[in-house]
Amino acid sequence: MTLDAVSVLVGFLAGLIGTIVGAGGGFLMVPYLLLTKHFTPQAAVGTSLAVVFFNALSGSYAYAKQRRIDYPTAWRFALATIPGSILGAYIAQWFSGPAFRKFFGTFIILVAVYIFYRSFNTDTAATSEKASPHQGSTKYKTFTDAFGNTYTISYDLKLGIISSFGIGFLASILGIGGGIIHVPLMIYLLGFPAHLATATSHLILTVSSFFAGVSHLYVGDVNLRMAAFLAVGAIIGAQGGARLAKKIKGPLIIRALSLVLLFLSVRLLTG
Repeated sequence: MTLDAVSVLVGFLAGLIGTIVGAGGGFLMVPYLLLTKHFTPQAAVGTSLAVVFFNALSGSYAYAKQRRIDYPTAWRFALATIPGSILGAYIAQWFSGPAFRKFFGTFIILVAVYIFYRSFNTDTAATSEKASPHQGSTKYKTFTDAFGNTYTISYDLKLGIISSFGIGFLASILGIGGGIIHVPLMIYLLGFPAHLATATSHLILTVSSFFAGVSHLYVGDVNLRMAAFLAVGAIIGAQGGARLAKKIKGPLIIRALSLVLLFLSVRLLTG
């Protein structure tokens, strides 16, 4: 098998950037596979999700050592994503190339604009390591990570579980793994500090992308050769991303994510 150095590099960047923002890197790999490798939407989505799993697994290991993962929340939300992840793999078969690119590009633009705007709101949890209690919240806890940072969170568990089901479905259709939606949701709707949301999202992503990836593999949507090249780079990049994330302030994580998304969405809609 001839080495595809460009795909390894793309996987590395997807792993690096995706781990920093807690999004798994699928938002980079799907456009790459569509625009440069000319994959069908189904093959791009399935292959991306297979790589997202390895990226998320690598990133979760690094974040676990930093003790920034809220495990009880991660497992609850992850289990809620599984039904939607499996269903999305079958619904994705209905997309045509042009329709998928328009849908994907438009969706990413909306997400990018929203989170960029919210990152400048100093009242959100994204700018602090301490979140304000939410009205009707059902969970409240405080814990300290490996660097001595204390996190206080309060969130509506029912809202998180219901949202996670929908995120699993949408992520499986788009091949993005769900972190790109879960991180803003956890920060702005559930009140998680940005660093905690990023790390916890990675463990959720590991579970959801596994079931979504296996479902896509079952229906024949995964290009194993391409997935292998991308995964090698993503696993290495995820380790670097987790190390960089601890040095970057919360608002910068969110703004970086939004700018990358905006660029890629415009490229998809115009390419």
